[in-house]
Amino acid sequence: MTDVDMTATELVNCEFNELDLLRVRLPHNDKHVIYRPRRRVAEEILRRLPARESLVDLRLLAELDLERSPAGDAFGVVHISELGQDDRERAASVEILRAAQAAVAHM
Repeated sequence: MTDVDMTATELVNCEFNELDLLRVRLPHNDKHVIYRPRRRVAEEILRRLPARESLVDLRLLAELDLERSPAGDAFGVVHISELGQDDRERAASVEILRAAQAAVAHM
């Protein structure tokens, strides 16, 4: 995909497997989290997420990213509404996701 503008789009339940998003304008707002590299961030999420943690939606996102994402610098995009059943779960998931991305960026 090249020169596509999705900045006004709400990306709910969307996946961009095996697509190069480097020349796509993605939504940068408080409804989405964009992260990369997708696979390494997923690994870091699972490392940070305790086995007993109830953040099932975040765990599922990370496990699916590991299963489906290519190696390399692929983007991940998730709508915050998909990260939990209530505001507490979504906030905790976003915090872990952003911390994982920050940790990967410094590796």
